[in-house]
Amino acid sequence: MLKMFLLNKISRLFVIFLLPLVLMASPEDPASIRFSGVPALGFSPDSGFGFGVVGNMYVDQADYTPYKLSLGLKVFLTTKGVNSHHILLDQVQAFGLPLRLSTRLGFFSTIAQNYCGRAIDAKCDPERANIEANGLKLTSTDRDEFLQHYYKNRFMSVFGDIFGRWLLWKGDAKLELMTSYRGRYYMNRDFKQTGPYPGSLFAKDFKDTKIDGYLSTLETGLMLDKRDNEAAPTSGYWLESSVRGGSWLIGSAWDYFGANAAARFYVPLDDARRVVIASQTIGDLIVGDLPYDALSRLGGSQSLMDYSAIGGSSIGRGISEQLYVGRIKAVQQLEFRYNFYSFSLFKQNFDLTAAAMGDLAMTAWDFSRFTKDMKKVYVGFGGGLRVGWNKTFIVRADLGVSPHEDFSPKFYLVVGNAF
Repeated sequence: MLKMFLLNKISRLFVIFLLPLVLMASPEDPASIRFSGVPALGFSPDSGFGFGVVGNMYVDQADYTPYKLSLGLKVFLTTKGVNSHHILLDQVQAFGLPLRLSTRLGFFSTIAQNYCGRAIDAKCDPERANIEANGLKLTSTDRDEFLQHYYKNRFMSVFGDIFGRWLLWKGDAKLELMTSYRGRYYMNRDFKQTGPYPGSLFAKDFKDTKIDGYLSTLETGLMLDKRDNEAAPTSGYWLESSVRGGSWLIGSAWDYFGANAAARFYVPLDDARRVVIASQTIGDLIVGDLPYDALSRLGGSQSLMDYSAIGGSSIGRGISEQLYVGRIKAVQQLEFRYNFYSFSLFKQNFDLTAAAMGDLAMTAWDFSRFTKDMKKVYVGFGGGLRVGWNKTFIVRADLGVSPHEDFSPKFYLVVGNAF
């Protein structure tokens, strides 16, 4: 029954999000095709050992930057029950217009999403879980399962996104109007059982909250982009602001409003641009109710990257994924990047870049708790290595620690720079 339901949802989203892009092909134009991809191997305490594949096909053609078309595929599974799969198609000058159009279709599920409380109250205290278990007088086996799931949640989602960037003006920088539609069907369940884990903290805190349904989001805003390279910038800036929202008028089970502003700067310290300081500043707010996973997400152009805050491989590195979640977020990130070696192999160009990094962030559950929650600053820092493939495909390996996690190291192996 569940398989048929998922196939039905995926097939509908396929028609909505991917079929129109078949019309974009221009086989009569001379173009070159190249491929890049790696086995997706990684580990984090949140999701366990991960394995799969991440790859891209690029169609290059004169007067198209950074390519004419890119088709990306991600298939990723972990030993802790995470499924993360998607197809992403990115088209420059779509339909011959000054329009960059990206569309994505995918599926995600987890049986181990962190939930330890709201914003500053988040604390995975084993003693609290033991007290709850003692009150239930569970058998040994049931007690172990209860403790394992007390600070966890399970859910799955089928999703589809369409993201457009319309070029308004081009000089030294590009001014673009961005618009997007994002659809998510959330189900609080795993492949066998429905609902949150019985007796878990999530089940207690959200027992009177809608947690299943379709989240429909429209977003629009402006972007000013002066980066010299999208995947691995060495100079320039990227500024953006946007508003977004969901309503029953567009088929959403949740009504909300959100706003986002972000600024990214890249400052080279040498003429060859091998040493770069990169920074990212983000402010994001949400008014209204959303599924817990959606509350952790950010708006803006990076919504397709599935950034979550605070904690994880992109924001708050060194902190457990989605540990500190709230409707109001303020983020500051800094990286020192050193491209120490470049080489060619089999007519492919590679760059090796070392990085030192630091993340600072604050979050508040809502405006009523703003003063209380925003008193605490969450910190993560560390270092890593980036492998660049033909300037467009980046594999990032980071090792982060945080005082909020007793400096327990967390390793991330992902595709793409954090910013």
